[in-house]
Amino acid sequence: CEEAKQEVQDIQVRLAVVESKVAKIEENIEKILSNTNWLVKSIVGGMIAAILTFVLKGGL
Repeated sequence: CEEAKQEVQDIQVRLAVVESKVAKIEENIEKILSNTNWLVKSIVGGMIAAILTFVLKGGL
């Protein structure tokens, strides 16, 4: 019975460690998504600026 209690405690400790790691991974994913969104917005903004410049210089 004591062995089972120890095993349950070990599992609880491992679960806490895994939960902590998952939380950190979620934070990292949020940062990556934020950076990706910023990059996409920059690229789209640059494309719009290039198109406007082309049109305003009489490209069409």
